[in-house]
Amino acid sequence: MDLIREAHPSDIDALIRLNIELHEFSATGVPSRLRIASAYDTETMRARWAALLSDRGATTFVAIDGDEIVGYAEIHMVEPENDPGVVPTRRAHLQSLLVTSAHRADGIGSSLLAEAERWARDRGAQEMELDHWVFDGGPEAFYERAGYEVLSRMLVKRV
Repeated sequence: MDLIREAHPSDIDALIRLNIELHEFSATGVPSRLRIASAYDTETMRARWAALLSDRGATTFVAIDGDEIVGYAEIHMVEPENDPGVVPTRRAHLQSLLVTSAHRADGIGSSLLAEAERWARDRGAQEMELDHWVFDGGPEAFYERAGYEVLSRMLVKRV
């Protein structure tokens, strides 16, 4: 890996490619909830990424190897809840993190996560939160090695 930097509008096509890879990886792991599409609405995806890249409360970092984008991390700031029963906590939400399958285990995911955490700290976040699908070969062990702990669980049962 040569560089981690904030994404630019010129990166949108690569971000779409990576976003599709992330979706298909997750859909393979949890086929009861997600499916691999026969076609993707890339125009809608392009508009979503354009809006995200102009959002001052969010950012996306990309990892570059040579002249190829091989990973990304999408982060959003979350304002504290205004509820007397909730401890107000300024936090960031890691929406997505993906490293292409050919570049996993090279430390790129850890570098992207560290940059996302730095960005969040610089904006006053007290913690970073994330959620992910749970399946064999999924990302849970990666996040646990990085120091993330389970705060809640969603349980489901077919009825």
